[in-house]
Amino acid sequence: MKVISLRTKGGSSDPLGSRSDQVSPGRMPGLILLLVVLTGVLTFFCSTYRIFSLPEYRVGDIATTDILVPADVPMQDEEATRIRQEEARNAALPVYRHSVDQVQARIERICRLFSTLRSQLKPLNPNGSPGAGWGFDKLPPEIQASLGEQLGRLLPESNPESAARFLSGIGFSQPLQQALEQALRKANSSLVIESARDLIREQGSIHLLSGTGSGERTTIPVDQVKTLDSIRREVDTWLPALLRYHELPRQPTSRLVSDLLQPNLSYDVEATQATQREAVANVDPVFVILKKGKVVVRQGDEIGSGQLRQIEAIGNLPRESSSPAQVVSLALLIGSLLAVFGYLLRNLWPTQWNFMRLAVLAGTVLVTQTIVLKVFGFVGEALSESLSLSFAGFPDNDEAYFFFALPFALGAMLVTILVDDRAGLIFSLLSSILAVLTLGSDIYGFFYVLMSNLIGILTIRSAVQRVGFVGAGFKLGSAAIGLFVVLQYAKLAPFDLGTGFLGATLALLSGPINTGLLVFLLPLFERFFMVTTIMRLQELGNVNLPLIRELILKAPGTYNHSVAVGTLSEGAAEAIGLNPVFARVACFYHDIGKTIHPEYYVENQRGENIHDRISPEESARLVLRHVTMGIRMARAAKLPSSMIDIIPQHHGTKLLTYFHEKAKANAAGRDEVQEARFRYPGPKPQTKMAAIIMLADAVEAAARTLNDHSQEKLLELIQKIVASTTEDGQLSECDITLAEIDRIAFSFLETLSSVYHARITYPGFEFERTQESAP
Repeated sequence: MKVISLRTKGGSSDPLGSRSDQVSPGRMPGLILLLVVLTGVLTFFCSTYRIFSLPEYRVGDIATTDILVPADVPMQDEEATRIRQEEARNAALPVYRHSVDQVQARIERICRLFSTLRSQLKPLNPNGSPGAGWGFDKLPPEIQASLGEQLGRLLPESNPESAARFLSGIGFSQPLQQALEQALRKANSSLVIESARDLIREQGSIHLLSGTGSGERTTIPVDQVKTLDSIRREVDTWLPALLRYHELPRQPTSRLVSDLLQPNLSYDVEATQATQREAVANVDPVFVILKKGKVVVRQGDEIGSGQLRQIEAIGNLPRESSSPAQVVSLALLIGSLLAVFGYLLRNLWPTQWNFMRLAVLAGTVLVTQTIVLKVFGFVGEALSESLSLSFAGFPDNDEAYFFFALPFALGAMLVTILVDDRAGLIFSLLSSILAVLTLGSDIYGFFYVLMSNLIGILTIRSAVQRVGFVGAGFKLGSAAIGLFVVLQYAKLAPFDLGTGFLGATLALLSGPINTGLLVFLLPLFERFFMVTTIMRLQELGNVNLPLIRELILKAPGTYNHSVAVGTLSEGAAEAIGLNPVFARVACFYHDIGKTIHPEYYVENQRGENIHDRISPEESARLVLRHVTMGIRMARAAKLPSSMIDIIPQHHGTKLLTYFHEKAKANAAGRDEVQEARFRYPGPKPQTKMAAIIMLADAVEAAARTLNDHSQEKLLELIQKIVASTTEDGQLSECDITLAEIDRIAFSFLETLSSVYHARITYPGFEFERTQESAP
């Protein structure tokens, strides 16, 4: 795209051919402030903030608004979690305590009892053999009481008196003690429980908790646990052999062993409940996902308990606000990117722009681009929710497809038009990085954004009319379809007919969306930054605009002169690499001040010349006035400043030779004529474009005075005007070279030769024949 920002053919990117400004030390604080402000603004937009504000509701309240799920929200299913916890509680194994120490203590008590009674009975029968019995009734009362008490504790459920009589009768013999000890140890080597009803068999196993206090648990099958009755039956099978070995009476000894047997396994209620609580605590809650876009409650509906739980789940959705460390890091990253971007923009591919103005323009475009992406991202999210609610078959991840419709190339296309495509290339890289930061995309998204920017630059750089934006938009959209398809296959995303059509349609729309926004924003940036794009130039060249229309009607001679000067300037500007459209359009306005009093200028006069009746000084004053009036009119019409500058500069400080010579002739040497009164106020041409228009203005006016328009005469005229202008110092303040002046002169010659070319004489139309020679 060609701009004044117009990039043109040749070495200069400025249509006026001016020199670029350097960054002076005095402007550094402004640039630093701009960097800080841009960094802060972009960091704000790139940081993610999600804040939900929901009313406080209770069961039975009436909803004051529709409540939709803003994102996929996990919510605990309390009923399913309760069922799972109940299953875990029921599946927890019961805990039984194995009383090994108690069994050992019981055996030791029996042994101590036998040993004590034998020692007590021995003095009563000193001549008796060991194990000689005593009748229970013959025992001293104190021994009877002690024996009864101890047997009552050992045999709480049997008749202790019967056992006492048997033991005293056998004399608490050592063989009986050994037999009882062996029988009890053997019987208690198994796990014995009181009865079958005390054993929980549903789980098939139990936790066995030893009585040592270590807390160790062993899992055993319930089949290994025996009841007290079953262990007594087992004892009856092997006890007779043991009694025969010790020569003990079978029946009373068997009854005593059976009475001494007790369970060594007991149900531990507290430990079982602790196990159940632990099992419940280890159950993971059951979560359901409230899908994004789901309507929880409609306005006016009564809120139930289930709906209230969903509202609470939405309210508990974590806020995605960046931490201070993240914000600072992001700001440093963005600030570094902006600094590198500024360096590249200024030094790698320098433009003819004032750098501060260029930096403000690029920063404004960058912020505008970010805001537009945020707005369109919000709109895409809203549309996604609406479509998901309205069409049951709409893709679940439709929001991801709206990514392809976002106007990523807008900023790069704006910079390309307003500055040039080189600045647009630099800008595209920066804006792509920031777009990915703003939207949180992945590497595939970054590739799509960057390619959209580059394709946008390629499609818009050749558009010279606003209707060309339409074609650029559809080219960009068509390319976006290809990018969408390639990226879907590259990242192995779901791709069927429905999703493919949706994504391709949205990608196609991205082109018109970009160019539509471009058409809207471009005039604003043109006016705000006083940038004259080629589209703006074409608008300014419309002959129906008020200034030009007024020039045509009030000063037709000046208009024809302006058109001719524009034709000469257009060719000369193209010859040295400046913008020809700017040259032609600027010439329409270079003498616009002559519409105030067109009769003061010879090209508009018909018959009488007003200057024949006034003094040369007055004539000079009236003629010079059209410059200031032209500037005033151009500013009122809000013409670009670069075009307004042409009005005074194309005259420079040239001398009004005709009136100056006339004044000198009238003075006839009596008074010295002040030359300054007959010179234009200036300034002299500051740009190559102003120099071209100055030379074209003089050449066109002088060419009208020639009767002989041969190339030799025209070249002589052009060279004489160029020489006189140069000798007068009018070109001393612009950086035009002799080689460029030479090319300008030959361009003038080529244009004038085509204007004043020879014509054949048509029979019957010999207008130059005298009246006398007419037939």
